[in-house]
Order: sequence, then structure tokens, then C-alpha cells
Amino acid sequence: MSLIHYPNNTTLESAVLFAYDAGVILIGCNGNDGTPVPNYPASYDQVLATGWTDSSDTRALSSNFTPGLDVVAPGVSVPTVIFNSGVDGKTNFSGCSAATP
Repeated sequence: MSLIHYPNNTTLESAVLFAYDAGVILIGCNGNDGTPVPNYPASYDQVLATGWTDSSDTRALSSNFTPGLDVVAPGVSVPTVIFNSGVDGKTNFSGCSAATP
């Protein structure tokens, strides 16, 4: 899940619990603010919270480092596909959303 800055609320928590109870493996982007502030849904216990590393394979300065951070993964210049004006292509992007998958 590339969802960040969602408030901790019963609707979001219920959705996470529903998916978890159904056997879904939940992986969430922990954020790109470089802070220890909890980020939801990644900060729920049922979600594997992912941070990202820089090109030196150390935690990127803007990767959040909440107490519930479970894993970090490469997050700089990650290749992805794009669809632009009817033409498939590829590009690179960086951040927690790139590391989470």
C-alpha cells in the first residue's frame, strides 16, 4: 500500500483487520518525511511497515523511522512502467512507494 498521512481511525483500522483476518499479507509504505511519527496504515501491527534505502544502501534521510518499521528496501531510481498518451514506457522513481513493492 502506497498510502501515507492517513489518520488513525476506526474505518481504516477495520479495513486492515478485515483484510488481515482474510489472510491477506499487508505491506505499507511508512512515509517520506524523515520522522518517527506513526503513519497509517503502515503503523498498524497487522501491516509490514516498509522504509527505503538510498544508493549507499543506508536508510534514506527522508525515510520515516517509526518504532514499528519492519523492513527497508532499495528506493532510489526504481524502474516502473508508465502509460502516457497511449504509449507504454518506463521511468524511474524514488521513495517509500518505490521500495514497498
